[in-house]
Amino acid sequence: MESSTTGKDLVIFSGDKLFSGPQSGIIGGRAEAILKDLPIDNTEITIEETLARPSGGTMPRSEFPSIALKLVPKNQSVPKLAKTLRLGTPVIVGYTTDAALFLDLRTIFPETDSEIRGALESALTS
Repeated sequence: MESSTTGKDLVIFSGDKLFSGPQSGIIGGRAEAILKDLPIDNTEITIEETLARPSGGTMPRSEFPSIALKLVPKNQSVPKLAKTLRLGTPVIVGYTTDAALFLDLRTIFPETDSEIRGALESALTS
């Protein structure tokens, strides 16, 4: 799996065909690397397909597919988690909807993934 996900934002493939076993799906890539070993006792974290909306200027109604981390905190409010991430280092700005905080991977440079992971770990354990 390592070679198939290197540098990719998201890779999805059929696990049952790969391993000749029960039906399963496997997700890999940047999102998985950021989430690896994060403390998830107090937060539900999933990888979601989203529609990015750049809006404004010459593209007020445009949308395009993207991938986001969806965080649903159990021990703090969504606004509190969002504020903690905005005030931390590095600054992380997401968007909220449906009682969740979304971090769109198109807005995160791959070279900052480990910093993002560290900031998320800190915010989720505070």
